[in-house]
Amino acid sequence: MTRLDFTHTAFNTESSSDTSTSHHLQMETVLLLLVTILTMVYLWFKHKYSYWSSRGLTQPPTVLGCGNIVDSLLMRKNIGLVYDQIYRDYPDCEAVGVYGIYTPSLLVRCPQLIQKVMASNFSNFHDNEFTVSKKLDPYFHEDPFCLKGEEWKQNRAKIASTMTSSRTKEIFPLMKEVVSRLEAYLQKHCGEDIEAKDLATLFTMDNVSNTALGINSDCFSDPNAVFRKVCIMLTKEQLQVWWKTTILLLMPRLRNFIRMRFVPPVVNDYVESVVQDMVQYRRKNNVNRNDLFQYFMKKSGDDYKELMFYAMTFFLEAFETSSIVASYTLLELAINSHVQDRLFEELHGAFGDKEDIDYDTLNNLSYLDKVLLESQRKYPAVYHMIRECTKTIDLDINGKTLTVETGTPVIIPVLSLHRDAKYYPEPDVFDPERFSDEVKQTRPQYTYMPFGEGPRICPGIRFGMVQIKLFIAHVVYNYRILRCEKTPEKLTFATGAFLAIPNEQEWIRIEKRKRDVMK
Repeated sequence: MTRLDFTHTAFNTESSSDTSTSHHLQMETVLLLLVTILTMVYLWFKHKYSYWSSRGLTQPPTVLGCGNIVDSLLMRKNIGLVYDQIYRDYPDCEAVGVYGIYTPSLLVRCPQLIQKVMASNFSNFHDNEFTVSKKLDPYFHEDPFCLKGEEWKQNRAKIASTMTSSRTKEIFPLMKEVVSRLEAYLQKHCGEDIEAKDLATLFTMDNVSNTALGINSDCFSDPNAVFRKVCIMLTKEQLQVWWKTTILLLMPRLRNFIRMRFVPPVVNDYVESVVQDMVQYRRKNNVNRNDLFQYFMKKSGDDYKELMFYAMTFFLEAFETSSIVASYTLLELAINSHVQDRLFEELHGAFGDKEDIDYDTLNNLSYLDKVLLESQRKYPAVYHMIRECTKTIDLDINGKTLTVETGTPVIIPVLSLHRDAKYYPEPDVFDPERFSDEVKQTRPQYTYMPFGEGPRICPGIRFGMVQIKLFIAHVVYNYRILRCEKTPEKLTFATGAFLAIPNEQEWIRIEKRKRDVMK
């Protein structure tokens, strides 16, 4: 080897060594940077997860990056049941500090504290935490459930004005039109196994379309009816899909970033087309039908956005929650024949000598009221409600003063309260007598809230309850509701659903009673 060659080789060796050293330094730098970032992330989460403990409030163990909702994020349990488990795990606490992914929330267990949040200190907890994007969901954004501050107050008053007792009574004949379609369907399927949720949904869909949108949706007679398909798309393809409900409920920033709507575009477009067609038809033909849509037109004038607000609110809120309550009631009546027999006796005593079912008599059936109250106790349509602290307040919790800061979500665990044996002994037993006047007096207030409480109580209670009562009264008065081979022994709640619906189908069988049909 020449000297030149040796020198060149030596140079290459040194160069290779320097390159290797530089590479190692880069790797060490990257590794150090990664460790630093991970350490900072860990310390940041640790700081976040000490929010409640540093204030002296009990909190469950957390999982890094998942807070207390890891079971929900991993699709092992519905978020409502996550809160229910926390409620059960801390029976001696008036409130418990919990965390979403990193946000601290206050889960309130004590009825006296709940009363302060929902009513007496309402100005400090004025708003629901739930929101939708005004840009992505312009019509649903106007729903009182989503609005905050003065906007909520104004729009709630508008909806409440459509749900007075006198107005509900005025549209009651239109509700009874749907009963005739229900009866034709029941006659066709008499003696067969029927899925209770499907049956109840057909009725509430037809009723909402007839009374609120002014259309005959043909849900009972046509499996391919557009209204029926659109309703199913909203509930089963949007509000019962785990990843969609997780993003909608828990990740509003991600929801907006990926432009996920609460109301699917096809649903929004359908309601728009119905409203446009109905307005044009009624104005062109001078139609004045005594339904809610006519009232919406009168209140809205030429303001199309206002009219869409009314129509969308009723479409989204009036059929699904009512069908949930009605279907659970049918199932419990099938399982508890003694309750069904007593309810039939009340109905027969009230309507036995009448040719027609009337509004006033229907709304003065005390045992029917108890049955529906008990059904909503055992199966509330929503697992929980979340109020947002809108003005910092000091609350006495567990013997200490706790400052609840503006922006803090406050969780009201409705299902947990309804199934707490302290308030409802043997909570799995279906017992309408829990709602007799004598027994109700033994329980503290704010342990029963299927529709919420205080100023933000659902404004559509009257409409919802009348359509449920009419449905249940007709079915029980004319048919026996029986168990069948497919009737579930016990219901469990679906993991990914927005509302409290079961995993199991609610199969029942109906048989005609030996008497005249109630009209």
